[in-house]
Amino acid sequence: MKKIIFILSVFLSTMALAVEEVNTKVNLVRNYAAGGLGGLDMPVILDAACPSGSSFYIEKSGDYQTTLSILLTALTTNKTVSVAFERGRKPNFTSLSNYCRIYSIGINRNAL
Repeated sequence: MKKIIFILSVFLSTMALAVEEVNTKVNLVRNYAAGGLGGLDMPVILDAACPSGSSFYIEKSGDYQTTLSILLTALTTNKTVSVAFERGRKPNFTSLSNYCRIYSIGINRNAL
């Protein structure tokens, strides 16, 4: 019985996340550093469009420095990244909720 409950809880939690993935190139990473805006989430412009209608962003919490580092490396070397994201999210730099939050990212070594 405990195994069934565990499996169901894992299954339902992954369904609630609704993560999508796209392979794309990075065009722009913006950081707000003026005044008291240093803690704002960071907008990211990719070749791929956010299906929600706006753009992608990095949430400034947890290990965002690693995600930022991968994005900047991909930007400067013109490499393709594999981006997992959640659509319909609201970053803290706007009141709109049609952005795509970058959930995880990987850089493709051999992709042009």
